[in-house]
Amino acid sequence: MACGSDEFEVVVGRVGEFSLVSTRVENALSQDALSFQRLTALAYTAIARRLAQLKTFYPVRFWNFVPNILSPVDAKLDRYQVFNAGRFGAFLDWYSGQDSFDQSVATATGIGHQGKDLVIHTLASPRPAFHIANPRQCQPHRYSRRFGPMPPCFARATVSQSKLWDTPKMLIGGTASVRGEDSVHKKNIKEQVTETLENIEGIIQTVVGSSKDCAEGVNKQAKPGLARLDSLRVYYALDQDLTVIRKAVSGEVPHLKEIEFLKADICRSELRVEIEGTACVDADVCERLTQSNPLAVLPLDGNQ
Repeated sequence: MACGSDEFEVVVGRVGEFSLVSTRVENALSQDALSFQRLTALAYTAIARRLAQLKTFYPVRFWNFVPNILSPVDAKLDRYQVFNAGRFGAFLDWYSGQDSFDQSVATATGIGHQGKDLVIHTLASPRPAFHIANPRQCQPHRYSRRFGPMPPCFARATVSQSKLWDTPKMLIGGTASVRGEDSVHKKNIKEQVTETLENIEGIIQTVVGSSKDCAEGVNKQAKPGLARLDSLRVYYALDQDLTVIRKAVSGEVPHLKEIEFLKADICRSELRVEIEGTACVDADVCERLTQSNPLAVLPLDGNQ
């Protein structure tokens, strides 16, 4: 998208039966608060319209790469808060109001980078998905106004089915050292890693409980939920923290031989690590989720 234009180029790729739908706001770094909010909303609307034309119209995962995510845009708001306002407004239209957010909105990562563009990637499936909360944390769209005029809007995780996998996958969004809605262990990076992994453990255990089918054969030193992880990406803010982070993460998931570590700005200045990943869950989990919440699979509004 050229700066100042409302026309967005939406690129569609295929990953098996999934679509990867991407767009960008060029020169987002130069936009004032109102322009950046408006362009973020338009970018999401462009994705929604494109998805409605595809057979893969169920979003299961978003990645948002926000330029200078912590930099102030005006006297009150940083760039992440303005991005959140744009995304929230778009989702209000996309899902016909906030009442359906618990069941409708997929998991996501929002991370900073040093370029100029806002880049949004959307993984979408032809199958309905199930969006998961974490009992240790508030739903992001229910955060108080301390975190901006409109809150972030994403599920803690999404459970998706695919012909590519023997069993369903849990796609775990960007997770940090947040309890309730508050950052914790602000000055202790090792404790931030521990809290983050406790959150991931809680997310996985919310779905799988005491079942062990998927976790059989992995290293028994890992906690039951973490033992189900089959991939992790770790974002870290400071070079000086990497050795501590690498050791702390690897010690909790010894069965994962390859973990991706990427330097990036985290969405709160006091947070120095954020972790996302995927985990296997049991074959019958989607049936159980449907029985417990039959409204958990809402399609896109075809009028978008």
